[in-house]
Amino acid sequence: VCCSEEASRSSSGSGVVAYYQSEFNVPVHQQRALDEAIQDLTPPEEPRSRLILRPENPLRWKSVVSGGLSALISHVVPSQPGQIDSPGFPVAYPGDIYQQWRLRADPGYRVKLEFHTLILEDDCQHDFIRLYDSLGPIDTKVLTEICGRALKSPVFTSRSNSVTIKFNSDASLVDQGFLASYEGFVPSNPCPGRFKCKSNLCIRTDQQCDGHDDCGDNSDELDCTCKADQLRCNNNLCKSRLWMCDGVDDCGDNTDEEGCGKCSDGEFSCGNGRCVSTRLKCDGRDDCGDGSDESKCEKSLLHSSCFSFQCRSGTCISKPNSECDGEQDCEDGSDESNCECGMKPFRSARIVGGQVSKEGEWPWQVSLHVTGLGHVCGGSVLNNRWLLTAAHCVQDNGPDRLSQADQWEAYLGLHTQGQTNEWMVRRKIRQIIAHKDYNPHTFNNDIALMELDAAVTLDQHIYPICLPSSTYDFPAGKEAWITGWGATMEGGVTSKELLKAQVRVINSTVCKGLMEDEVTDMMLCAGVLSGGVDACQGDSGGPLAIKNSKGRAFLAGVVSWGEGCAVKNKPGIYTRITKFRGWIKDQIRV
Repeated sequence: VCCSEEASRSSSGSGVVAYYQSEFNVPVHQQRALDEAIQDLTPPEEPRSRLILRPENPLRWKSVVSGGLSALISHVVPSQPGQIDSPGFPVAYPGDIYQQWRLRADPGYRVKLEFHTLILEDDCQHDFIRLYDSLGPIDTKVLTEICGRALKSPVFTSRSNSVTIKFNSDASLVDQGFLASYEGFVPSNPCPGRFKCKSNLCIRTDQQCDGHDDCGDNSDELDCTCKADQLRCNNNLCKSRLWMCDGVDDCGDNTDEEGCGKCSDGEFSCGNGRCVSTRLKCDGRDDCGDGSDESKCEKSLLHSSCFSFQCRSGTCISKPNSECDGEQDCEDGSDESNCECGMKPFRSARIVGGQVSKEGEWPWQVSLHVTGLGHVCGGSVLNNRWLLTAAHCVQDNGPDRLSQADQWEAYLGLHTQGQTNEWMVRRKIRQIIAHKDYNPHTFNNDIALMELDAAVTLDQHIYPICLPSSTYDFPAGKEAWITGWGATMEGGVTSKELLKAQVRVINSTVCKGLMEDEVTDMMLCAGVLSGGVDACQGDSGGPLAIKNSKGRAFLAGVVSWGEGCAVKNKPGIYTRITKFRGWIKDQIRV
């Protein structure tokens, strides 16, 4: 039971506000008695006397504890920032804590709070920060409630000269916490040097009218004059022309995706946007350059390359992505053979670490450790003996002989770094095969194989991800998942828990424009162009997984490189696995 009371008295413009909060712990076996006691103590709707009857089974209190909730009120001085952070920051905060900070500026001033680091549980029902526009946690004075992760630096301003910050964590998952600075300002300039959102959030002025909803309520994108490199949507929002025809509705009304892929009469629209003559369709030649002019033809035995899936018998299947889709298209069934991958062998619904997640949700995820360094890179399970990772993970770096197999250990079935369990398996590495054409300057051909020193048993916790055929199509806009124990912000510390994030495949032409043509055909782009979601240091070599309509996961990419982490208009770059299916098959014969 927890209650709080507010009492106030004002006279001639002055007043006193007192806050009281008490908490009582009741033994489980007496909770029912407490409910009955409270019910008995509740007066009838029309009280006839002032008598309070005692319950027949009175509740017996074992102890009463009282104490202050927070330190004294901190004085906020204009142009002199102060700082608050979560207990133990930057190390993980403890569970089951409740902490408050109370800030007060001089009369006539307001308080500004900027969160430089914010890494909490994603669910605000568990761990959260709540800001109040008062010197106490009054529900009617709530400014905002925040949780999760920000790779931006959100700024909030008060409407009065007082702010209370309440931080709460439960007994389950904990994380790095938060770091925030505060200072006072005059109300006539609530966001010095910044743009003030209608939501009271302050953002950088260069974020206004840039095509991204940085405020969260789109107020920074209203009444904008579109620039030459921007498209005006039908709803009057301005969006980058680079986002046109990328498979994603960036405008919100589909303006940027209208009229895409239209070719002249007598021309065929290729999957890569190129237009070729319709007479070139199904002629056995790749006229588009991506095989799309040959991929939807009637079943036939072609003398040249098969641009969709080729059965073991040699028959070419016209249906896109027919391999392991749960439907037999080849007469010999070869399109559905070797499909023990990409799905858990059976379901489980255990709750791990207090966070709702399926045990073995990403059973192909591997943590690769270097002796003396701990977790360095991620990897993917291909079968009971082979792993796939990035070539840049296994390059010698000064005294670290990362190209040597004896320096590495693989942790399979791992969920939390530093915590072992009955299903986690550790293996040494027998050999490393990095692609011979890997370029450390351009990251081209950034792929490598690792052979375990002993085979592992495949189960619900350790299971392979499917390798896509060379003709498998991952279209722009397709949802994908990145997983790993990498840093949660650029330059930050790695995560103890296995994290996941959803991104989308980015159109290659758009990506090359954003990354200044540093992206080759051996690479695939994925991310969230508005920023905030991305792979980061420590995720290298890990999987970019895309699921088909049946829920089967295919390895679309390997985490390779990027400009910073989660930077706006800078997607993550991945090694494109469809370009290396043949190389992988030649090396490990799968």
